[in-house]
Amino acid sequence: MRKQWMETGVIVCDRTVRNRIKEMGFTYRKAKRKPLTPKQKKTRLQWAKEMQLLTVDDWIKVIFSDESRICIGQGDDAGTFVWCRSNEIYKEDCLKRTCKLPQSLMIWGCMSDYIKRSDVEGATSSVIQDKIMDSKDCTFYHVDGIDSRAGLERYFSDKEDMIFQEDSLIFPTENLIKTFTEGHVKGEMLIDLSVGSLVHHLFTACEFFKHIIVLRMRDRCILELKRWVDSRTGAFDWRHCTKLNVDQKGSTDLLQDKEGNVKSALQHIMKCDLEKENIMEPMVLPPADCIISALLLDFICRNQDDYLSYLRKFSRLLKPGGHIILLGFIEATYVTVGKDKIHLFSCDEDFVRKTLVDAGFVIDNCKVKKRNVVSDLTDYKNVLFIVAHKEKEL
Repeated sequence: MRKQWMETGVIVCDRTVRNRIKEMGFTYRKAKRKPLTPKQKKTRLQWAKEMQLLTVDDWIKVIFSDESRICIGQGDDAGTFVWCRSNEIYKEDCLKRTCKLPQSLMIWGCMSDYIKRSDVEGATSSVIQDKIMDSKDCTFYHVDGIDSRAGLERYFSDKEDMIFQEDSLIFPTENLIKTFTEGHVKGEMLIDLSVGSLVHHLFTACEFFKHIIVLRMRDRCILELKRWVDSRTGAFDWRHCTKLNVDQKGSTDLLQDKEGNVKSALQHIMKCDLEKENIMEPMVLPPADCIISALLLDFICRNQDDYLSYLRKFSRLLKPGGHIILLGFIEATYVTVGKDKIHLFSCDEDFVRKTLVDAGFVIDNCKVKKRNVVSDLTDYKNVLFIVAHKEKEL
């Protein structure tokens, strides 16, 4: 514009040109990027809602990173400005232009609670992840939690290299089907107090109880469970357990209907605090007809006193005559989840039987299966399935 005026003999400075442009309603502003599509907005909102349930313990294991790209011949990747009116900021001519595969230099940085600068200088992402996982020699579930998804993939999936199927899936499913079909364990409400994001033991139970309340200690496990119940993208696939349950019963139920019934039965997935006398404080749950606890006592107990204490807390959630079903390990000291070696409480069958009696239960049935898997991922000797009913109030 200044050049055109000078050609007509009008001498003006740059400031005068800018003032006249502003009087015309134009503003010199940073060019906007192309706005998000409705699909992109929906995906980002879903991600944000899922992440809001993560705890501080989860976030300190995350690497926060940022980057800046310097495009050769174009300067800073963020530094494009245009003159436009306020109602024109998203017009095609006013948007920041993009170039596929420009010559550029990428500067990247990151920070995390677990790693130092010396750990990441010149390191790849896999090396950084190793540094994070190696920062702790031993972990405890009640303190550190676990990577629930890694545990599912390693010990409860249908992958070809999953060698624990006989112990972790088939043995409990067979015994649960037998227990429930005999008709002694039934009622209106069942409470599930299990470790991680396990649900395989509920595929049979949902046929015999109208209401199932799932209680978990860790927000991350609740997030993983809700992702499956809501059929969200990335949820763990439990269809092999649906098929196993149908096959074991010799049922003609449609697999899709079976999984849908389980999801419908899980009406409440809530957080509990097992260190409190009322683990749902300040809420008070109505007494349940049955409690199932899969592996939880193995993970959270530090000694024999803990085992008895937790069983008594479980008992307070049951009606007199209500049943408790325990799935657990015998003579185990650790289990590997991801790159963490998780401490397990070691006990034998006699101890479990005695402690149940001391907690006010009468044992109805007990099955023990000897381990036949060769692996150093965990060292349990046997797996346990035990059913008992509550005899008295404590």
